[in-house]
Amino acid sequence: MPMEIIESELGIANKEVLSELGLRTAGALKRPTRSMAAQSVEFFVLEGDQPTLGDAWCEYRIRFEQSAKASGFPLRTATALAAAFGEMADNAVFHSESTIGILVGYQAIPGASLFCIADAGIGVLESLRSNPEYRNLNDHREAIRMALKPGISRYGRGHGGSGFAQVFKSLAKHWGTLRFRSGKGCVTMDGRDCNADVGVKSEAPFRPGFQVSVCCRTGESPHSDSLI
Repeated sequence: MPMEIIESELGIANKEVLSELGLRTAGALKRPTRSMAAQSVEFFVLEGDQPTLGDAWCEYRIRFEQSAKASGFPLRTATALAAAFGEMADNAVFHSESTIGILVGYQAIPGASLFCIADAGIGVLESLRSNPEYRNLNDHREAIRMALKPGISRYGRGHGGSGFAQVFKSLAKHWGTLRFRSGKGCVTMDGRDCNADVGVKSEAPFRPGFQVSVCCRTGESPHSDSLI
């Protein structure tokens, strides 16, 4: 019989999250002290107005990088994955307007490194519609597709960054699978062809905020869709 989720490795890691997003928040008074060593699975919470510059966050990213190396990625690739992780976390911090924090997490298994960023903020559609240029936008899937393009943001064309483009570039050679979810929309993309226009768009039950899931592999796998 499989163990209860709360007793599993994933459940134990989620218990340590001191946030409304965690499975259990009572009991612990502070986040457990960790070394810089690789972890197989770990979560972290960023507050919506907290810059991703604090010591605890930097240490967390180092552990993620070490975990990617332990999965079989060379140092240069592990560093690129950590940079992609940071770019996507930055995006959630600066755009989500979440009131309960942003949950980020990673898992390292032999041959693959996975990470996710999830917030319960305003979502991509509402964020873009806050700019008059996009006020006629009404499709969650189209909003996600647009947000993935360089130079497009709530601040208007030409004022957005190129963070996602850099993320795609760093994932392109590593059998990456990317999934973006917001509102009633979902866009799934193959990391080897990271073009928002050809990503698979689908409709899903409404979910607040914006969620990003990424899986990169050290080699091509026949089960490419089973890890995210």
